[in-house]
This record gives sequence, C-alpha cells and structure tokens, in this order.
Amino acid sequence: MIKETDEDGKELKGNEKFEGYCADVAKQLADIVGFEYQIIPVKDGKYGGTDENGTWNGMVGELIRNVSKIPAPLFPYGSGISEIFKSSHCLFPLTQRYTLM
Repeated sequence: MIKETDEDGKELKGNEKFEGYCADVAKQLADIVGFEYQIIPVKDGKYGGTDENGTWNGMVGELIRNVSKIPAPLFPYGSGISEIFKSSHCLFPLTQRYTLM
C-alpha cells in the first residue's frame, strides 16, 4: 500500500511511503544483509504478461529491459511467466506490484 502522509499529516518520501508485507520483508532483508534499496511502483501497473506483439510488460518486462533488479513480490506465476522464471519460487502473495532498485 502507498501512503502519502503519516498519522500527523507529514509528507512521506521514498521507501517510507510503502507499507505491507513486501515492504516489510525488503526492509528486514536490507537491515540484516546490509544493502540499500528503493521501492518503485511498476510504471504500467501490471504483474507481467505479453502484449499483442509478444513484448513482456509489468514487473517481468522491467526485469527483461533491466529497468529493475528484483520483482517484489516474487509472485505465483502462470500464463507463460514460468518460461522466464523456471527456477523461481513463490515467496510473497500476489498483492502488490513494486520493484526494488
């Protein structure tokens, strides 16, 4: 979920705008492993599928085009996505469409 302000009306910026399971897991991993990340909503708002011309869109398309590095969530997939993520496993429920940079 994306929040624009906190409980006091203060404008939120960066990763603090995001809340939910995927945002919490990303923060915990960053704290434990020691890396920096940026959560960015997928521009087209899609999980990933092929357009009429066969081009991938959504999180999958951003990964293929090297726009993002990690899809969040690493989702349960079907309809051709398994061709790209043959060794991936579902880690998060399919509830949010963000990528980590």
